[in-house]
Amino acid sequence: MPSDNKDPSLDILINILENTLESSASEIAEFQKKVNNSQKKDKTLMEKITGMKEQREKELRVVRDFAKQDSRDSTGLTNIAESIWENMNKDDEFLEVLMEKERERVGV
Repeated sequence: MPSDNKDPSLDILINILENTLESSASEIAEFQKKVNNSQKKDKTLMEKITGMKEQREKELRVVRDFAKQDSRDSTGLTNIAESIWENMNKDDEFLEVLMEKERERVGV
């Protein structure tokens, strides 16, 4: 949604962030379903996964709010993006450990 007083290159970056966050939230939701449907439900794990999904949704709102601002700059977007990537990397590491444990449990 570019406007005359906004840098259109930021719109491209905003779109990338939005798509990445939506995809991440979707992947977390799928993982959440698998954990919820497993025979051994782990309440702590479910809370952690739910928190991860809520974090993606919160970050998506931040990106969309930034996109609506009349005065926005690349520094502001960079700060938002760095925070998002840091959170996503932590979550990815956590999910990778969980998947590895599941593979060991199943014997794959």
